[in-house]
Order: sequence, then C-alpha cells, then structure tokens
Amino acid sequence: MAKIVFLCMHNIARGQMAVGFAKKLLGANHEIYSAGSHPKKNISPDAIKTMSEIGIDISKQTITSIADLPIDILNGADFIITLCQSEVCPFMATQAQTLHWPISDPSDIHAFDTSEIFAESRNQIKDKITDFIEKHINNNNIINLQSAQ
Repeated sequence: MAKIVFLCMHNIARGQMAVGFAKKLLGANHEIYSAGSHPKKNISPDAIKTMSEIGIDISKQTITSIADLPIDILNGADFIITLCQSEVCPFMATQAQTLHWPISDPSDIHAFDTSEIFAESRNQIKDKITDFIEKHINNNNIINLQSAQ
C-alpha cells in the first residue's frame, strides 16, 4: 500500500484530477491525498466536467490546504508529487520520495472554451499516473518509510 500526496498551488484542477485518476487506477488499497499551497474555495467545474467525460467523478472531493494536512499524512507519505509548471511549486521537507510533474494549470488560462485545455492537462496527468504506477507501484518499488525507521 502506498500513501501518495499530490501538491499544487490552488488544488482545484490538477491535484483533483490526479487524485481521481489515482483512486480509479490504484483502488482502495492506497491512500491518496491532494493539497494546495494557496487553495481556492471550489473545485473547478471544468475539471469536474473533463473528468466526468471519461467516467471519473471528482465532484465530491474536497479542497485542502497544505497547512491543513495532518502531519502524519505528510510524514508518512511514500510519494509527494508536485504538479506545477510556471508557478512556484510547494515544497515539503519529508522523507517521502518526491517527484515533479510540470503540468500547466488549466484553471489559470482564461479562454472562451477551456474544454480542450482541461482535456490536455487531464491526459498529461493520466499518462504521468499510468507511468508512475508502472514504475513505482507495479514493480514493488514502494519505499515504506515506517518500516525503515
């Protein structure tokens, strides 16, 4: 079982989509969280719509601030994955293996029709999570920090 934390700025799109994919692809045997360094109030309706197009419902997920994540989640995480590109990524000093996925924030792009922009981010996240599962989960490369201490 892996404990995975996705971090981004606002926690309204990328982190929420990553959690949706991770929960769908990994199932209930893993603990999946997301948080933002500057969280907003509501999940992006475009993120919800984009994920629902492929059968993943993220509408009931909640937005969390990094400051509100319980310390045992951060200290016990196997992986912390940052999802930032042009903005400053949050950094957490933990023993978790950290990965950085430079994905632009589709909620920061102001356009008349954002569906293509959100779909592009969604697909990048799906590819990254699929690759992550293959490299780190299916090959039993999970670092269990609790047993190492």
